[in-house]
Amino acid sequence: MQNYSPEPPSLNQSVDEKLFRLLVANVKDYAIFMIDPNGCIMSWNPGATNIMTYREDEIIGKHITIFYTAKDAENNEPRNHLNKALKFGSFESEGWRVRKDGSAFWANVVFTTVYNDAGHLAGFAIIVRDITERKLQDERREGLHAELEKRVRENTKKIITNELRFRKLIENSYDGITLFDQNLHIVYRSISSEEITGWSNTARDGYEFTGLIHPDEKEQVEQLFTDLILNPRVPMVCSFRVMHKNGHYLWVECIFTNMLNDKSIAAIVCNFRDITGRKNAEEEIQKKNAQVENILESITDGFIALDTNFCYTYANRKIGEMLGCTPESLVGRNVWEVFPKAVGSHTHKAFNAAMKKQQYTCHQDYYAPLNLWQENHIYPSPSGLSVFIRNITEKKMAELEREKITADLVKRNNDLEQFTYIISHNLRSPVANIKGLSDLLNCFDHADPDCITAIDSLALSVKNLDKVIMDLNQILQTGNQLNDKNELVSLPVLITEIKSGLQDMIAANNVSIFYDFSWIDELYILKSYIYSIFQNLIVNSIKYRRTEVDPIIHISTVLKKDKVIISFKDNGKGIDLDKNSKQLFGLYKRFDHSVEGKGMGLFMVKMQVESLGGTISVESELGKWTEFKITLLLEKGAYKSKAG
Repeated sequence: MQNYSPEPPSLNQSVDEKLFRLLVANVKDYAIFMIDPNGCIMSWNPGATNIMTYREDEIIGKHITIFYTAKDAENNEPRNHLNKALKFGSFESEGWRVRKDGSAFWANVVFTTVYNDAGHLAGFAIIVRDITERKLQDERREGLHAELEKRVRENTKKIITNELRFRKLIENSYDGITLFDQNLHIVYRSISSEEITGWSNTARDGYEFTGLIHPDEKEQVEQLFTDLILNPRVPMVCSFRVMHKNGHYLWVECIFTNMLNDKSIAAIVCNFRDITGRKNAEEEIQKKNAQVENILESITDGFIALDTNFCYTYANRKIGEMLGCTPESLVGRNVWEVFPKAVGSHTHKAFNAAMKKQQYTCHQDYYAPLNLWQENHIYPSPSGLSVFIRNITEKKMAELEREKITADLVKRNNDLEQFTYIISHNLRSPVANIKGLSDLLNCFDHADPDCITAIDSLALSVKNLDKVIMDLNQILQTGNQLNDKNELVSLPVLITEIKSGLQDMIAANNVSIFYDFSWIDELYILKSYIYSIFQNLIVNSIKYRRTEVDPIIHISTVLKKDKVIISFKDNGKGIDLDKNSKQLFGLYKRFDHSVEGKGMGLFMVKMQVESLGGTISVESELGKWTEFKITLLLEKGAYKSKAG
């Protein structure tokens, strides 16, 4: 569209123009305003402010695109409307327009071209009405009209198809439908009847109804028909077997209703369905139930089934023997009424918890009135509880007796240890006195050689006795260390500490110690014990070295499930296990007397390993190597694994 510049307004406005402006100013329900040929607003009446909500000083000079939706503005609708008004002189349209606050309203807009006295385009006069309410009413009327037409079509279709649908429903029903007259002659059979029984109407005509019924149920069905004739409109249900056209029998469930007195029906109506599969399933369930019952009756545990009210629904023979009653006498009764003294017991709480949480529970409990220890395995389900009850009275009595004996042995052992400690402690004083006397005798000049020999022998014996007493004290002290607390022990740091303590011995023998703690490098354990074990085994490897090679000791750890295996392997003399395996870990037992020692080291190692709940084993090849393996059972969190 060609753009035009508006003529400047004349200072001498005509009377008609003044009158027009006066009239426009008094119109409140219409937005009436002028725009220049380019669409910019030149005038604005109060009606425009009322509808568009823009004040005159806010809108003069703005383009009319401001009133259009973003989509319409993008499609260049304002220019299209002005072009149509220019082409036809005026143009009317309806659509969504936008107020100052962004709200939309449905508007009727009339565009009219305005020319000046010279015949040039001065602009356009625009009249806008807010017809949103009318638009909504029209839409509601159209919706109601459409809904009415839809319902009329649907009702018409229902009326037309109702009879056809009913007929198809009858003919294609899953259930068979048969109508009999008062003499039990068939007057109607649905298609589904033929599908169920295999009999077509033609083939069926040659048989009486009762002639196809299984002999075992024939009398039952004949009695039903007698009752049916005497009781109009009373539905009667009956299940029986009827012969299929192929010769086998199938189970059917029938509902007979005598409608002979109803003129619109005038027949005995039979609705029936094939329930052979259901019957077979019920028989299979009965067989399985019988098998389960046989199993439950033959097991050595008691078994009960309770419903959600804790009433017995089943009890086996064994539970009757356990409780001293017949299983039948329990069925239907509440378990807490049968055993009122069990209310509040551990069993009572376990039953309720299992039912509430629907979680398997196993527990042990003692019922004093029957002197019965029981182990209950409780399996919940939405229908109740299944409980296997084992009589563990004999086992519990044995455990209690063992606990009593164990406690007595522990007390005796503690008393013996205390006694031994007192004796060993008290012996040291007289031994010291004897040693002092023997030392004093050595100070005298003895001419008799036999006397000197006797005194030396006495001193040696006293010295050996003192060592035995000190060893005994060491063993007793080791046992007392079990009261110490476990702590986290770094194995590399432990090796460093031991090497520092044995540095003279290691240097003198040119010993090499290697370790691999890539699996486990920390143990939560009694440090004094693990230190003593490591030190004794290292010292043992150094003592029993081969003279022709430098000692090499390899220490490593391996994790296997919840066990840690600590290995000490050397290149020493080796051990003849065929001769020495039994005395290897014995107190004062030495398998190589050429090596200095008391026979205490391996005894202490074995005692300390077993005190930690572990085991120790040895493998060796004589003249080549020896490997000690310590296996410790560790609880979760009792070690730090680097292997993941």
